[in-house]
Amino acid sequence: MTCARLISLAQNGHFMKSDRRNYPAGTREALFMLSRGQCYEPGCGARVMRCIDGQWRTNAHVAHICGLNKTSARFDESMTLDERNSFGNLLLSASRTTIKWIPWR
Repeated sequence: MTCARLISLAQNGHFMKSDRRNYPAGTREALFMLSRGQCYEPGCGARVMRCIDGQWRTNAHVAHICGLNKTSARFDESMTLDERNSFGNLLLSASRTTIKWIPWR
């Protein structure tokens, strides 16, 4: 598949899942830097990076404070998709379960 074809598919919404989690350049890196190497959850202390067999791997995922989708916890309909994916609405969590400790506005 050519690059032009991939761009065309993306512009027509064929990659919606990846498009929805479209963070501005440097956002993931800034989240990892500001985490000081640990999960954002108070008292968790889990490392966000780990070395397995000589390869560094992430041990955390980017989570939204206000949910990304209409069915997500803490979804705020007044926010645009760009606002929901912005740095101020993101954090790192070592947990893949529903994050209940996030303070709501």
